[in-house]
Amino acid sequence: MTDNRDWVPDEAVEQLTVRRALQDVEDPIKLASDLIKEALPLVTMGMTHLAIHSTTENVRFQAAKYIMDKALGEGKDLRLPDAKPAWDKVFDSVLVEVNNIQKRGE
Repeated sequence: MTDNRDWVPDEAVEQLTVRRALQDVEDPIKLASDLIKEALPLVTMGMTHLAIHSTTENVRFQAAKYIMDKALGEGKDLRLPDAKPAWDKVFDSVLVEVNNIQKRGE
């Protein structure tokens, strides 16, 4: 391919044919997995760019949500370095503040 922005199907098929011929084992699943893994850094940069610089608010939101979900999971079991669930830490800090207010007689 001449440029990263130009995708020429005939050239891509030709490169894929050469790659398949050079592989030890004919395994389309492994080949597809390898292609995805190789493209991952560039795709991640593209998605991050969209999350930060897209002119459309919905695109920024969706890209940011996708990145956060992939990086942190669904957030259902988000844990801090002390292995305590994040919401427990927030709840504990609120209880401490309430106790401090009660002690001061406010």
